[in-house]
Amino acid sequence: VNAGIMNSSNEIEIKPVSEVVKDNQQVINEGFLPVLGVLLSISFLIGVMVIGLTIYSAVLEKRREYGILKAIGARTGQMILMVQVQSLAAALAGYGAGLGASFLAAEAAEWWVPQFITRIQLPDLILIGIAAILMGIVSSMIPLQKISRVDPAEVFRS
Repeated sequence: VNAGIMNSSNEIEIKPVSEVVKDNQQVINEGFLPVLGVLLSISFLIGVMVIGLTIYSAVLEKRREYGILKAIGARTGQMILMVQVQSLAAALAGYGAGLGASFLAAEAAEWWVPQFITRIQLPDLILIGIAAILMGIVSSMIPLQKISRVDPAEVFRS
């Protein structure tokens, strides 16, 4: 078959599969992966901001309760730990919801367009879980200033 193809045209070049794969990987590495890296970085920052603003709003709403805790002897470090746990819980809840949505979207895409193939792999899920935990840790730093400046006397003013 190859001899027939070679004789039909001098412009056709037959390459081994390994060379074709190497060429395709080079195109992906040079053209697609840098764009994907930028999008992932932007997504991480957006995740930090969403979690941070959510926790910041919760801290502002519960400012009186934090004042009561401080008035009865809670240290600032304990309150900061509460905010960090709350932030991690929000990040992990978002991770769980995102996992569910991803699996549903993958199933829907494959049902709607059978040629569309998705592969959700455990290493990717672990990496995304670690990123969610990092988002929770970083975003907990946003309301720390408000927590550290809570005045216990504020509780008794109103």
